[in-house]
Amino acid sequence: MGVTMFTKEKFGEYLWSVIVPTIVAFMFSLVSTYYNGTSTITIGQSARVSDKFITPINISAYKEIDKLKITFPIKLNEKQISSNVPLYVKSVDNNIGVDNSSTFELTAVSENSSVQLLISTREVINDKNIKINKNGNNISVNYDSEISNPAQEQLINIIITTVMFFLVLNFVTWLQNKRSDRERLKMEELIDRYANNIEAKARDMNELREDFIRSKNNNAKVRVLLQAKLNDHKKELSFWRNTIRKILYEIPDGDKKAEKLIGTVTSSLGTYSTNEKNEHDFEALKVAAALLRDSEEES
Repeated sequence: MGVTMFTKEKFGEYLWSVIVPTIVAFMFSLVSTYYNGTSTITIGQSARVSDKFITPINISAYKEIDKLKITFPIKLNEKQISSNVPLYVKSVDNNIGVDNSSTFELTAVSENSSVQLLISTREVINDKNIKINKNGNNISVNYDSEISNPAQEQLINIIITTVMFFLVLNFVTWLQNKRSDRERLKMEELIDRYANNIEAKARDMNELREDFIRSKNNNAKVRVLLQAKLNDHKKELSFWRNTIRKILYEIPDGDKKAEKLIGTVTSSLGTYSTNEKNEHDFEALKVAAALLRDSEEES
């Protein structure tokens, strides 16, 4: 059926069906990565400040966080915890397990807020030993010691998601094109079938026309032959009529008797068309012959 050309229409269709959705998916993935409603807690590494060690904990709350619990591997009190915003922090006693740890509960961290806690200690705290009890809150916990490049990791996730979407969308588009090609082939086959039917009917019509012309010619030939025979018979009849008339003219009042006899025969037989005054038969023969000749020349 021919090779499908990559026309401007095809390119526009490809652009709107593949490229644009891919860009939209990229932007959607970018937005959803940063604004998926998951709050984050980033636990930093201890740093020496004068004679103390400061361990930062950053809380980014996209939604309100309530009753968040943080457990430290050493004994602490509320005075060793400072915050950049007013915050209610209370100590929670542990009645089971070791007694060299401390648990604090943070109540009502407001939505769309950023809280920075600074933990002041005499010794270094391993950030991985600080445990977060999410208590049903949608929170992602990150440790500075494990984070190499957050932006790069998020970008890789976005690229992977985009590539997967691009491949899936291309596969779906390929399936759609295959289905469109099948439908197009069916339509072309249907058109070809109808065209063949039309051609066959046209051939049938031509054959019927030729048959009609042949039949017309045959009828014209028969008519010419019949007219010729009738003309011959008329000539012969006229000859005998004149001969009889001449014989009758030899007797007394022969002309009247001849006309009366011929009139009586004509009236009895009803052959008025054979009267010698009717001279149209030969003319009709010439017209029919001319029509036959013209018809044969056309065919």
